Amino acid sequence: MATINTIHDLFQLLRDNPEWADELRRLILTTELIDLPRKFDEFVNGTFEEFVEETRAHKTAFDDFVEESRTRQDAADRRFNDFVEESRTRQDAADRTFNQFVEETRARQDAADRRFNDFVNVTFNGFVAETRAHNDATDATIKTILDDIGELKGSNAINAALRSPDLIVFALSEYLLIEKVLTAQDIGAMLRARPGIVPQEARMSFVEADLLIHVKDGEGEDRYIAAEVSYTVGSNDVDRAIRNAEFLRRLTDKESHAVVVGNDINGMASMIIEREGVTWYQLRRRDTRPR
Repeated sequence: MATINTIHDLFQLLRDNPEWADELRRLILTTELIDLPRKFDEFVNGTFEEFVEETRAHKTAFDDFVEESRTRQDAADRRFNDFVEESRTRQDAADRTFNQFVEETRARQDAADRRFNDFVNVTFNGFVAETRAHNDATDATIKTILDDIGELKGSNAINAALRSPDLIVFALSEYLLIEKVLTAQDIGAMLRARPGIVPQEARMSFVEADLLIHVKDGEGEDRYIAAEVSYTVGSNDVDRAIRNAEFLRRLTDKESHAVVVGNDINGMASMIIEREGVTWYQLRRRDTRPR
């Protein structure tokens, strides 16, 4: 028979004799404790099966909920898509209506712009044409007036020179005395006496010279003066005076002098008379006033 000296010997004996372990368990534990594992298994199994059933029921309910939710969502999606499609259709119709309105408005505006531009162009062009015609007429009138004033001034200057030939001669030299203011008849006689001296194209201009004077100097020698008269002496006046003085010199073989007479003289004429030694006699303002 085995000897038990320690707790380990007891454990080993129980392991070697399982029936002893069961008998010892019944002696130490109550019936409730012994049955506890069985009851626990029954409880666990029963509870788990209920849990599984409840879980299945919940899953079924959840699946039904999911299916119902999906069905409702599909219905909502269809309604939403229908709403979107209907909204798009309405928006497309509104866009077409708006675009048509814009095109019609643009067409009307373009037509109005064309009518306005045509009106403006016709009116403006007519106004410009009338204004230009009026300006041209005004310019022509002003030019005529200025020409008339110029001719009047020139005529007054010539008359003043013809009234005062002694002063013009005196301005050239105090020793000169007037013999005669040459007439067109006198000049014609000179031209006939010396044909060919004055070119044909210059004969009439020479005959119409403003003032040609026959004078004698202090020694009784004949001389001639060719004077050109203008209110404002210009370079053409100086050139004609020089030319006419040269014609007189060649026609008479006598010394001749070029003189210009006027109220004012321009810059170019001043340069020429200084360069060519031409005499300038300045009329007084009162000399050229109309009488």
